[in-house]
Amino acid sequence: MAVDPHNKSLDDRLRLQELRRFVERAMEQPVLRDALVLPALSQLQLLLGALAVAQAELADEVRSRLLTAMMMIYHGLCMHETVEEGAVPVQERRQLTILGGDYLSSLFYKVLADAGYLDAVRVFSKAIAAINEAKMSRHQARFNHLYYEPEYLRNGKTIHGALLHTLCELFLPEDRVLAFIDLAVAAAVWDEEIAVTKQLGQQARHGALEQVIDGFRQALALLREASAELFGADAWTQIQTLFTYADTSVASTKAVEGG
Repeated sequence: MAVDPHNKSLDDRLRLQELRRFVERAMEQPVLRDALVLPALSQLQLLLGALAVAQAELADEVRSRLLTAMMMIYHGLCMHETVEEGAVPVQERRQLTILGGDYLSSLFYKVLADAGYLDAVRVFSKAIAAINEAKMSRHQARFNHLYYEPEYLRNGKTIHGALLHTLCELFLPEDRVLAFIDLAVAAAVWDEEIAVTKQLGQQARHGALEQVIDGFRQALALLREASAELFGADAWTQIQTLFTYADTSVASTKAVEGG
């Protein structure tokens, strides 16, 4: 069931540039844009979402709206936790960031309705509940300095993978695709934890950095095999650039945001 690996690049096969523009236009909001609180798209989430539905028999417009809904939910939930410095005073930015998160998280209803998939709202809502529960659990773990425990890592996979799982389950519930998504999300979680561990420095327990780097490398090795098998060699070439700590990374924006 692999995407045809011949003739066209992965970008062309998935029409990724067109898809990015569609999502960015849908997420555009003048007040949030001017306050610089709109997030940059997670290129990894978008690519994985596009790969997840690539074999589903969906019209391009429907596919674009479904992926836009997923990206709106993902970034809406991330925005609630992200307040960065900028031209707008911090308090106002905090308020706009929270409002922006609510705006994106709620607008997905309309996007799904326009695509004719109102039933998907219920399924996505279950994923949202699971993500919020995982976020609360992970924040508690961080507060108690319980990094890298199995539950902590499982929560990270839920935060960054539940919406992608929903897409697969709705439109292409094939085990190999779900396994590929799980590997990519695991690699992304380990990638994120490398940065967290480096920030913690001496607060991290002994050997923590080696542990997360080893987890990351193992996940990447499995992901390389799965992505090439399912989607062609150029899929792996592009995917690996989106991980900050991959040897060939050229990512200019974080592959995983929020959490």
